[in-house]
Amino acid sequence: MREDHSKFNQDLQRRIQRSQKEAAEKGETFGVKENQVVVNLGHYKNHNDVFLTVRGQLKEHQINGIRFMWKELIQSVANSKEQAGALLAHTMGLGKTLQVITLIYAIAKTSASKDPRDHGQLPEHFRGGLKSLVLAPPGLIDNWVSEFARWIPSKFTGTRAALTVEHIGPVWPIVAHGDGGARTRDLIKQFASSSNGVLIIGYQMFRSIIQDGLNEGSKFKSTRKQLLEAPDLVIADEAHQLKNQHAQLTKCARYFRTRSRIAMTGSPLSNNLEEYWNMIEWIHPGFLGPAKEFRAKYVQPIQAGLYRDSAPHEVRKSKKMLAVLHKTIQPKIHRADISVIHKDMPNKVEFMITVPLTEIQKRFYEDFLNDLEQDIDQVGMGPAWIQEKRTAGLILNASFLMGLITAHPKCFVQAIKRRTEQRKNKAAKSTLKPHQPAEPTGTDVSDIELPKLLDEDEVLEEETLAAAPDYGTLSNKFRAVTDIVRASVAAKDKLLIFSHHIETLDALDQHLSHLGVSYKRLDGSVNVSKRQQMVTAFNNGPGPADHVMLISTQAGGLGLNLYGANRVIIFDFKWSPMWEQQAVGRAYRMGQTKHVFVYRFLSGGTFEDCVNNLAAFKNNLQNRVLDQRDLIRSAKKNLDQYRRKPRIVEKNHEVVKTFKGKDPKVLDTMLLGEENGYIVNLQETETFMRDEDEDDLTEDEVKEVE
Repeated sequence: MREDHSKFNQDLQRRIQRSQKEAAEKGETFGVKENQVVVNLGHYKNHNDVFLTVRGQLKEHQINGIRFMWKELIQSVANSKEQAGALLAHTMGLGKTLQVITLIYAIAKTSASKDPRDHGQLPEHFRGGLKSLVLAPPGLIDNWVSEFARWIPSKFTGTRAALTVEHIGPVWPIVAHGDGGARTRDLIKQFASSSNGVLIIGYQMFRSIIQDGLNEGSKFKSTRKQLLEAPDLVIADEAHQLKNQHAQLTKCARYFRTRSRIAMTGSPLSNNLEEYWNMIEWIHPGFLGPAKEFRAKYVQPIQAGLYRDSAPHEVRKSKKMLAVLHKTIQPKIHRADISVIHKDMPNKVEFMITVPLTEIQKRFYEDFLNDLEQDIDQVGMGPAWIQEKRTAGLILNASFLMGLITAHPKCFVQAIKRRTEQRKNKAAKSTLKPHQPAEPTGTDVSDIELPKLLDEDEVLEEETLAAAPDYGTLSNKFRAVTDIVRASVAAKDKLLIFSHHIETLDALDQHLSHLGVSYKRLDGSVNVSKRQQMVTAFNNGPGPADHVMLISTQAGGLGLNLYGANRVIIFDFKWSPMWEQQAVGRAYRMGQTKHVFVYRFLSGGTFEDCVNNLAAFKNNLQNRVLDQRDLIRSAKKNLDQYRRKPRIVEKNHEVVKTFKGKDPKVLDTMLLGEENGYIVNLQETETFMRDEDEDDLTEDEVKEVE
């Protein structure tokens, strides 16, 4: 399979080189004719040029992305009955949606042509009309509709379809209507019976229909068949949702009849290399071979050499296998990071602000760890690997509550109070079972299963202290929020504050009210249909309430365009850096005109050091595989610090001298009098983006890879 694809690429490249030579001899610009951009480079002589025609000007990386998708979906299968897909791995904010819409438009327009030199270059299933299905997070459905209307001549119809787009046809967005699914079934039936058009549906609803349709007597039996068999082209937006091969959603997405599939993501790697295999397996089944072989050949040797304390031979082996992997996957993926538009973008700087725990946080933290140790001692008998797995699971779950302690004592107290109320409730068992909401709203303590928590009575005795009116006296993170919010508002800069936890968002909500600061809040409870309106109002609104937005990292960190803000607080973070990268990408994206400042908070001497360390490892993995950067290996292998008591972090007295002037309007105001202040350390996170001074592969190693 890979050999055939490699031969196709070689043949296509030869045709492109011939065309380049001919254009140069004629004094013409290659790839452009009559001021129009050609998408089907290297096409056969009996085929016409296909032009990219959308409103506005496409940037070079977008043109290259569209050409790549055309090559993979159309040119690579033109002379066979095979179908294949493509992975568009452009970082957030580079206009992936526009690229896909432009591609759909180009295919649909070519398909509608009566000239065989046009439609004859398309695979058979793309001729005579194109039906496309878009899978997306629910919060992005309205955005897709808006983007179609923005870039392609369209008209709103007032019918069941949201709008009708030139050449493409009707666009049907599927949202929940509370009518037992009758409207959903009707819209999908319209899509299936139409000759063209686009259906946009959320991941969770898609999964529910596919699973429910298997049941005997289900109303969705025929709907399931229509969803899986009608589309000619399937697009998965935020396709890292399909990263787990064992997840029900991923299994459902494999059932599509068509193999013409596009995966869109800015974060194809958020945890490990196997996520890469999963997405490429979806767009082109079998391209990377069986998962077991991929794991043995690539995953194990590559990851073994990415740590700071990896042995030299592990590092060399890792580099070699990274080169082999990159060469293998390169034909199926088009990668671009923010550097492709760097010259058109304002500057961005990210600060990691390390603060110490307050005394009450230390007490809570230490008491919690004492109880956790008792729970670990009671994990039970059995083989060592089972006990290790149980212990790891216990620590993983406990870390959510530890994160509430490092946020603010009141967040933790509220979580314990909620847990206490649930225990007193006769239905507590059902409410404490893990659940999968329609959309993540943040981590809720009711999702956490721990054999034992702190003695609630002891915790609640501290409630008087935790309820102190000045949040900043009990948490240095909240103190930092206060300073950043006040300085940002004074500078007339808009600010986004991201957190994973409901309790933290609630506390920040109360804190901002106490400060007299107006704000908006976007979390999973905000109706999907209202989010785009909220985003538009925030970006364009001049009012006081349009200066600060509280956002659930998981519910609001994907796909939204919040370029009206140029300051971002990452209040807390998880093991996968993907969420925080996505959050920053809400503000730092095409359309941003101001210098962007990002403030990441870290509670020094706590488990957050470990989480940050692991995130650095995953960033390293992503950048080495995707961007071919040779980053400083920032992670260490054997970190057993999650259970350690909080450490005292020595204050870096060079902070003021080093960082003064890097952010005059906000950070400089925080550093006034900082010699005795609450910031113990500051780092620019770009520090970890330096190229590592390390030998490249030898000539023999390069030949071996090739």
